[in-house]
Amino acid sequence: MKHFNLSFLIFTIFISFNGNSQNKKTQDSNKVSSYENDQKLLNKKLAYTERIWDSLSYILKQRPSDTIYRNSVRKQFYENRDQQLIEYQNFIFENPNSLLSAETLTNMKFLYGKELTQKLFSPMSEKIKNSQLGLDISNFIQLYQNPKVNEQYIDFELANQNGEKIKLSEHLGKYTLIDFWASWCGPCRKSNPELVEIHKTYKDKGLTIIGVSIDDEKKPWTQAIEKDSLVWINVSDLKGKENVAAIKYGVTGVPTNFLINEKGIIIAKDIDLETLKELIK
Repeated sequence: MKHFNLSFLIFTIFISFNGNSQNKKTQDSNKVSSYENDQKLLNKKLAYTERIWDSLSYILKQRPSDTIYRNSVRKQFYENRDQQLIEYQNFIFENPNSLLSAETLTNMKFLYGKELTQKLFSPMSEKIKNSQLGLDISNFIQLYQNPKVNEQYIDFELANQNGEKIKLSEHLGKYTLIDFWASWCGPCRKSNPELVEIHKTYKDKGLTIIGVSIDDEKKPWTQAIEKDSLVWINVSDLKGKENVAAIKYGVTGVPTNFLINEKGIIIAKDIDLETLKELIK
């Protein structure tokens, strides 16, 4: 299990905001501004940072050997990312009745966090707030807690593959690993065999694993559980990125994990499997 790399962060920013025909048909011409015009306006705001992305991407593709230079370019990536987040934020703030603003906010909400998301969501029209996008944003504001290392774990209840409700607080062990994953996640699936071996070795010594899938379809999820021999507790609400537990824990991508001790304190996050073994020995 690895930390998110640079490409994941770039992917997070380059989310498509093209929308779909159903969304466009539901726009109220009196309350929701033209989607196409709003897209042009947003593209204009992003034009400068997009050009920088292109330049920096080209440089990194050349795989510069100078470490200092390469790190400098990476630093500029993050600075440009932050500037682009501000541009998105300004667009939402200036266009609260735009459907595109709602789409942008629902994609950026994990990066903005609860307080800023709520601030940007509050001025939006009732029509937008009552749409599926609005309900997703509202749900995020209510659920998002994003606990940190050395803080108390957050409880949740989700169904396992048999439809049985599983509550985290009722299955805590001496050490409890909450493993956020998905059937389509390559790194998750690649690390599963080793995690299975760790579970075999340490389950009788107090290790409990709770696998939380952010899949949105049951069949791929259950097939992955069987194929990878994941014999521990597996749960999901099949809501993809809107997974209740993922929102509570501020999970922006997978693999992500949290290790909880017997006192219910999060003692580590996003640890690799070698570190996990060291911590639970």
